[in-house]
Amino acid sequence: MIQTITLLSAISILAPALVGAIFYARLLNFARILYGFVLFTLVIEIAARILFECSINNMFIFHLFSFGELTFIALIYRNLSTGERWKQIILYGFVVFQSFALLNLLFFDNVTHFNAVQRYFEMIFFFVLFGGYVLEKRRITDQLHLRHDPALLLTAGFMVYFLGTFYLFLFGKELLSGAQNNYWIIHGVFNIFLNLVFVLVFVRGRIPR
Repeated sequence: MIQTITLLSAISILAPALVGAIFYARLLNFARILYGFVLFTLVIEIAARILFECSINNMFIFHLFSFGELTFIALIYRNLSTGERWKQIILYGFVVFQSFALLNLLFFDNVTHFNAVQRYFEMIFFFVLFGGYVLEKRRITDQLHLRHDPALLLTAGFMVYFLGTFYLFLFGKELLSGAQNNYWIIHGVFNIFLNLVFVLVFVRGRIPR
């Protein structure tokens, strides 16, 4: 089972990459930024896989991915924001968290090891973004519909995914020591879930004809 989930997780990024390419000309601005993130993720996964197959330490790839992930997600929510003050907060937060991550990498973390500290602080920033966006939407409308709002659907998908990966970070050692398969199965399921959310966002996040 673990091999099947791992394979599906690895190739599932192809689904949003293809769907996004088909609809790119009609995608809303935030969805176009998301598509850039999908392509970035695809390149990172290919590079990480090649290094793994060549028996080369690929942890530095995940450090690079963290910087890119934070950049793309910050750009998405800055694009979605309607308030200038909130846009400024996102910009300042982005600068602070990226600076922290860079200093942490230069003086504390090792580029050949997993960037756990950076990921923890990155998730704090993400949930500030997600929570801020939901609150902003609530000020505009009392009714929030995932089905009709691709940006809200994306936010819900991100929240589920990052809560799940945060759980893996917190209890990773227990999961790996108790049953190694559990960790990778859960990790793969969350990856597949998020890529399916991306597909739905691309399908629904289009400019009407």
